[in-house]
Amino acid sequence: AGAGAEAEGDGEAEEERAAAAAAAARRLRRKALALLQYVLSQAPADCAAAEGMGAVEALQALLEEPASTSELRAAALDVLIQITGHPVSWAAAKARAPRLPATLGRLQAAHAALGPEDREAGQQQQQQQQQQPPLALALGPPPAR
Repeated sequence: AGAGAEAEGDGEAEEERAAAAAAAARRLRRKALALLQYVLSQAPADCAAAEGMGAVEALQALLEEPASTSELRAAALDVLIQITGHPVSWAAAKARAPRLPATLGRLQAAHAALGPEDREAGQQQQQQQQQQPPLALALGPPPAR
């Protein structure tokens, strides 16, 4: 009986370590996205380079990932807003990520389906999605800066 309890305790400890590692990875991803958003806000010309290196596709995948937390999606939306806020990177993102408007639409629909308390908690994400109308609605590129 002692060996079985010890094995069960090892299993629980392993699950706790895995959960802690997953939480640390999510924090690191969120911080990396915040840093990327900051760098792009300070050097807008780099938005086209970030888009060219596949940032939009990676951000879209993150937004589509079921395991993404609302904080991670919010950070991804911040970077996406930064990248698509410039005419050159907007046009390239639109061409290279044709599913992005549908992804943003699904996020908006999921947000609308939340209960009042959850909807309030996701208000930041909703506001970020509303900053995406040129890309989501394909009205045209943002004005040149």
